[in-house]
Amino acid sequence: MMVMRRKGSGAWGVIVLAGMGILLAGAGCSIPFSSRPIETRSVHSPVGLTLVPGIRAYRSADKNTADVYLTDLPRSACEPGASIEGLSGQVLHLHLFISPEAGSTPIDRTACSVMVRLVVLSRGEVGLYGGGGFLQPSSDPGSRSFDGTIRGATLRLIASTRNFKDLLGACELSGTISAPRDEAASGVLEVRLNELMRAARQ
Repeated sequence: MMVMRRKGSGAWGVIVLAGMGILLAGAGCSIPFSSRPIETRSVHSPVGLTLVPGIRAYRSADKNTADVYLTDLPRSACEPGASIEGLSGQVLHLHLFISPEAGSTPIDRTACSVMVRLVVLSRGEVGLYGGGGFLQPSSDPGSRSFDGTIRGATLRLIASTRNFKDLLGACELSGTISAPRDEAASGVLEVRLNELMRAARQ
């Protein structure tokens, strides 16, 4: 579920923009439905997004890298070529390019080990946010599942369709991730992500 939140008079107003995520059928993606939310918060205003991914998958080329795909879009919207008319939701891609090792990898608030791409859909309009941050894995790339914590990843809007409204501006993403290793599902989500990024850049 994607939730846009704006601070009101002493409380957070919640506007639900998209419904439940559905498992990606036909791609070998047997994934537990429960997942901790990932928060994206504006740096300069009291606005944020919450991503509770219903579809999760990752793949790894070697012991140091991993590509994680998380989305709350319904199954039908994850299929390549599917219409985005009226669609709201998020697709998150995390590319771990170095796996931190104690004593040899900087581990502080300024360190960077992961590239982040976040596609936000709002009623068919597309915004692409990009940036980087630090991901501390709790399992190794190549394992049956990949788990970790990302903190303070900094993002900004880098492309969007004409009528997309950027309510976040400069923002930070953080949360705990978990995804099963699934090459087929990762491939499907990568294709879909690339389609949405192209739409944002047109």
